[in-house]
Amino acid sequence: DETEDATRELPYQQLVTAAGQRLLIWHSHYPNRVDELHSRRGGNLREGLLRNIARAKSAGARLVHFGHWHLPLLFEHEGIVAVNAGAIASGNPYQQQVIQTVALLFVLRDGRFHISHVNLADPERPYTPQTDIDAGFAQNLGIYGRSILAPDLEFLPKVDLSDIYRTDRGAFLDVWLPLAHRVWAGEKSQVALADLLAAVKTADIKEGTRERITAVLESALSI
Repeated sequence: DETEDATRELPYQQLVTAAGQRLLIWHSHYPNRVDELHSRRGGNLREGLLRNIARAKSAGARLVHFGHWHLPLLFEHEGIVAVNAGAIASGNPYQQQVIQTVALLFVLRDGRFHISHVNLADPERPYTPQTDIDAGFAQNLGIYGRSILAPDLEFLPKVDLSDIYRTDRGAFLDVWLPLAHRVWAGEKSQVALADLLAAVKTADIKEGTRERITAVLESALSI
């Protein structure tokens, strides 16, 4: 779920001690891709939060800060606090983060914690997360992000690109990310099918990969 470069700069899991309190920091995705995809089927946030609490408990930590979801939230269970700061960037290449948040953690001398979220669009005051733990992942994601796909590209997340990723891992992102960055930079509002097809033709990728991407897209369009 994370690139080698990302995990080199920020390891999957770290334990930090401050004011005598142990804090667990981890990304929280399942290392096994099959397990990760299985965990997403129900979109149940509470189950995921209890997993984070259990992870902190096993590490002897009173607080766990996790990423992965890009949803700002606070959750306490059995004396252990789980916090997600939210995000600045989107969690996938087909979305744009529209509410960008961070979280400030204050560890007091007596060992107590104080956590405050901040909306970067209004940084002078605390932000109250709108995340509804019982509403499910997809509904909450719609609060903080939006799709950058035009109506004629809404099928794209369901396209099976596994063969492309297996044989030429970065090729599709080499095609897609320049298009997405134009939206993220405010130059365009959406990416349309015509944009993607044009990018496939001109991207600096192997010809065999170009042909396979084209074939996969044509197959998806014919369904």
